[in-house]
Amino acid sequence: MKEYYHSEGRYLKLDIALPYKEMCAEAFALIDKFSSHRGDEDSHGWESLTIHGLGWDKHENYDAYGYKKGKDASNDMIWTEIADQCPITTKWLKDVFPCNKYGRVRFMLLRAGGKIALHSDSSIKLIENINVALNNPVGCKWVWGDGKEIIMEPGGVYAMNLHYHHSVINESNEDRMHMIIARHDATSGWKQLIEDAASKQGITGEYKVIDELP
Repeated sequence: MKEYYHSEGRYLKLDIALPYKEMCAEAFALIDKFSSHRGDEDSHGWESLTIHGLGWDKHENYDAYGYKKGKDASNDMIWTEIADQCPITTKWLKDVFPCNKYGRVRFMLLRAGGKIALHSDSSIKLIENINVALNNPVGCKWVWGDGKEIIMEPGGVYAMNLHYHHSVINESNEDRMHMIIARHDATSGWKQLIEDAASKQGITGEYKVIDELP
């Protein structure tokens, strides 16, 4: 079981520093290892590489690899060989980010001209998914289902509420590189980050214990 921050808010920008330029360089040095993520007719140019998970080339949801429950997949997750090839990123994840048990941690690449189609990832309103902007080219934007936009700042760490429909469009001539982090715990440090951000940004919510998300 894990505590999740249940909120009507769409996102929180977290106050945590990271060496994003160095981390971005590590990701781009591995660009030949990326593979397509959720390819469909409406999404294109979206690719991924797994730092922590079921394998460096396994970046889809656990059910794509024969698991029926997230708990079972979580027990088999490891630091992949990619973690050894991006030491600055891995050190930040292990020593700075407030998590002791990770789920999937992935570099997420959206190629120049690429698009992530409008979709929702959760049936519950949770500020949960951590999106780390290692870069964010001018012309690349996150768009909510109602048309409102977020322009993420390079070096920004955002906790997103993926219940709300969203898409990402990279209308630049540069590749966008982000990192997505899934936690399988809720440390006191994590909760403090969320509470501080919520207080500063006028977002309300409460922690709820959920055995496993549907």
